[in-house]
Amino acid sequence: MKHFFFTILLLIAWSSIYAQDLQQVAYTYKATYELQFKIDSTDSESIKSEPVLLYLSTNQSRYLSLSQQLKDSLFSTLDRKNRSMAEFSRVRSMIPKTEFNYVIFKSKPENKLVYAEKIFKDKFKYMEDLEMRDWQIKAETKEILSYTAQKAEIEFAGRNYTAWFTAEIPFSDGPYKFTGLPGLILEIYDDQDHYHFTLSGFQKFSKPVAPFLNLNTYKTIAKSDLLQIKENFDEDPISALEAAGVKLDFANSSLSKTQAKRDLSNSKSKKNNPIELITN
Repeated sequence: MKHFFFTILLLIAWSSIYAQDLQQVAYTYKATYELQFKIDSTDSESIKSEPVLLYLSTNQSRYLSLSQQLKDSLFSTLDRKNRSMAEFSRVRSMIPKTEFNYVIFKSKPENKLVYAEKIFKDKFKYMEDLEMRDWQIKAETKEILSYTAQKAEIEFAGRNYTAWFTAEIPFSDGPYKFTGLPGLILEIYDDQDHYHFTLSGFQKFSKPVAPFLNLNTYKTIAKSDLLQIKENFDEDPISALEAAGVKLDFANSSLSKTQAKRDLSNSKSKKNNPIELITN
């Protein structure tokens, strides 16, 4: 029993040190992608797009949506300068909404990734091994933004993907969790074209940048637990907010609480096409 608890303590300590290492990295390059995705698999018109960012250093990377980065910067500014909530709300309303409220860190030396997400007021993270060793590299090539890109294919999380990577940018990395090719992924899409990432720009910083996110404030949980928490919140956000102590007043609203719940449930039913169809 003592050995068991000692092992748990070691894992927690390693998780904390690893998170600290990730959040202190200075990045030298940034790849910008346009992500086009179908949020409702039953509706061919439910296509959206967002810019997403991949920060790169020699051994580590950081991936997030542009809107998520803007939100993180806003929260950081609010904390530093003690801005009023009115000003905070005004600026926040100007930031485009994102469907992707998470950050993904990849570490090549540790062969690990960290997925971190804030769900309302709670912060969670989980870790995974970098497991993309089954790429099938093809001879076919094409040009993307003046780079010669080579074709590769893989099955990941229930989808079959085609990727185009270039050895001219020697980072074995790509958007989201994609990694493991001998060069940066410039374009990747699944065979139904529900998720399609396309490189729109690649930049070398004149000085390394170090966007900060305190991962030690995020609770480490199992991936399955995080997905369940998200599912519960999405299914009934009003009850989740009330359970968290948020007081919602429907007395002066044109919507009743029941109608609001029904509308939110209908909205949730249209978000039925996650990037990972298989999550274990």
